[in-house]
Amino acid sequence: MLRTLALFFTTAALGDIIGDPTDYMSYKVWSQDEEGFYEANVSSAVYTEPDQQEVVGLPEGAMLVTLTIENEWYSTMAIEDLDIYVGESTSEIAALVMPGYFFDNPDKDRLFDPFYNAPDYVDFAYETGLFSWDWGFSDDMKTDSLAPGETATVWIVSWAEEYTTAPAVLQGEGGVAVFETFIPDLETIPIPAPGALMVGGMGVLFGGRRRRA
Repeated sequence: MLRTLALFFTTAALGDIIGDPTDYMSYKVWSQDEEGFYEANVSSAVYTEPDQQEVVGLPEGAMLVTLTIENEWYSTMAIEDLDIYVGESTSEIAALVMPGYFFDNPDKDRLFDPFYNAPDYVDFAYETGLFSWDWGFSDDMKTDSLAPGETATVWIVSWAEEYTTAPAVLQGEGGVAVFETFIPDLETIPIPAPGALMVGGMGVLFGGRRRRA
């Protein structure tokens, strides 16, 4: 229950990112088959500095990694899910890693963007080391896929001390595109005592609520 609430409040708190990230990468990816193709702009950013944490509303020591996907308007196919493989982990580490997504465009100049389409499912399966974001788990027609012209931004919050890169996979109606993205280095997450873990979780809750207000 604590994890669910923390994810909700942190989602609300991260809706107004500003400032330059610690690190950034972007490029185009594409996939095609006999039915058509999609081409997407993908960009990944890392926020680690104390002033960035204050702007975003993160608890002290937390790291934020974002990944933005824009399916080009001239694509003929939609994108259905995103997966990032980070390696097998443990439940203790998983408690200090939270994936999520922005409900609205985090770019302040593009709020209420009609072409922004957030996924409706997110998961971190630490046993297999897979982060997953999917469109199409609800009956809402808007979220059944990332259609041509639509954009979404997802994120990972963690208490890792360092970041690294990992392979990511976009899957569409007819093809797969593999690319590299930033991720928190889960091997650098210090494992606290059980009592300290609970305090850390409450920090996410109250930090998010203060920022939202």
